[in-house]
Amino acid sequence: MVRPSGPAAAAAPPAPGWWLRPARASDADAWHDLQRTIYAEGSAFVGDGPPSAASLAGKLRASDPRDVHVAFAVAAEGASARGGGAGGGSLIGWIELQRLASRRLAHVAWLTLAVAPAWRRRGVGAALLDAGYGWAEMRGVRKLQLHVRAGNAAAVALYRRQGFRLEGVLRGQVARAAAGGGADGFEDEWIMARWLGTEAT
Repeated sequence: MVRPSGPAAAAAPPAPGWWLRPARASDADAWHDLQRTIYAEGSAFVGDGPPSAASLAGKLRASDPRDVHVAFAVAAEGASARGGGAGGGSLIGWIELQRLASRRLAHVAWLTLAVAPAWRRRGVGAALLDAGYGWAEMRGVRKLQLHVRAGNAAAVALYRRQGFRLEGVLRGQVARAAAGGGADGFEDEWIMARWLGTEAT
C-alpha cells in the first residue's frame, strides 16, 4: 500500500506490504545499510561503497527541499518480499533528486533510484519514480537525468518503460570487479533522461 505524502504521493502498487514517505535525518543508519546492500551486489553503482551514516544524516539535515528530494519505500510491519515475516518498517528502496545549481541548469535534476534485491519487480521502483515526478513538477524541474550501467538490464528496462531515453554513452567507464580482485573488463555507463511535459527543441 502507498500512504500519501503530500505532492509526492504515488499510485498504489500491485501488491500490499509497503508505502512511500519522505526521508528524515533519523533514517541515516537504515539508509546506509540499504546502500551497503546495493553496493555489495557489484552491478548497480560505480563507487566502492556508500557514504557513512553520519554523512547521510548531515546531508538529509542540510538539504533544501526546494532543490533536493529524498523519499523512501518502507516495508509495512511484518511484511517481507513474500508477503509475510520479518522486516517490518525497514527501508526497501529510495529515490533522490538533486536540482542542478546553475541558473541555466535549474530545470534539470539528477536522479538516483535503488530498490533492495528482494523487493524488485513489485512496483516499488515505479512508485518511487512517480513520487519523484510529482516533486519535480511542483519545483519547476522539467528534465530528469541519470547515469546507469549498461549491463544493469533491469534498471535500463524500467527507465525505458518510464520514458527515459539514451542521451550519451561513457565508453568503458566502469571496471567490472573480478572474483579475486582487480578488474574483469570494462563496462559502459549510459546517460539517460526524461522530459516532463513538452521536450525542449
